[in-house]
Amino acid sequence: MYRHPFRVLFRLLYFIGGCLYDWLRARGIKPGPGEFQKRAVWLKSSSAAALKRIGFGLPELRDIPPVDLIVCNHLSYLDIVVLASRIPAAFVSKAEVRNWPLLGAMATTGGTVYIRRERRADVHAASDAIRSRSVDGVPVVIFPEGTSSGGDSVLPFHSSLLDPAAKGGWRILPLAIAYDLDEGNPADEVCYWKDMTFFPHFLNLLSKKRVSARIKVGQPVKAIADRKELTEILYREVCRLHADLKTSSPALGGPR
Repeated sequence: MYRHPFRVLFRLLYFIGGCLYDWLRARGIKPGPGEFQKRAVWLKSSSAAALKRIGFGLPELRDIPPVDLIVCNHLSYLDIVVLASRIPAAFVSKAEVRNWPLLGAMATTGGTVYIRRERRADVHAASDAIRSRSVDGVPVVIFPEGTSSGGDSVLPFHSSLLDPAAKGGWRILPLAIAYDLDEGNPADEVCYWKDMTFFPHFLNLLSKKRVSARIKVGQPVKAIADRKELTEILYREVCRLHADLKTSSPALGGPR
């Protein structure tokens, strides 16, 4: 059984109640002009509140320049919640997240684009959905590794979701994310990878006194038409940011 069972129970109930309230609050968002902007703003405030409910320290993040696309390394389902809490944006996620309790409903309400990378039709549909959100003035966050890892290194990037950016000459912002944990190893208990399953992982996370994230922001990159070369440029930059995070000393701070 998890350590600190009362902490787990309190946070779980607080999280469920708060997320249900936030989800009901978003029911008034209707399709039409500005829809995705409203969804991104809702997701930002809801994600920040959700992280505070589970004792998660919100990361410091300087002002994000106007961009069309954001690329980041991928460690956990928490990546979306953490980045959404600081940046009003839409996200691209694996299709399974749609069916996750509460988090799936919040991701869908926030305008998340779902994809099954093994299906070429899904990749094309995702590219169209990414364009629609960009047209609405909302940056889209993608995780080009295509899967999560334990954070030891950045996995090779896939280029398919960069197609709209390459064709449109978009401005792209590279980011890197890392996690710090008061009790335990982030690779084993915060990162979500290998054969982990959601609910046991999430309950264990709730048992932790404090989890926090650090985000390293790079300089915007102007997309070039050669998608493969663009992918390599972004990969090298995210690797550089990731290396900076690994060598910097963790700074665990309280929720802000």
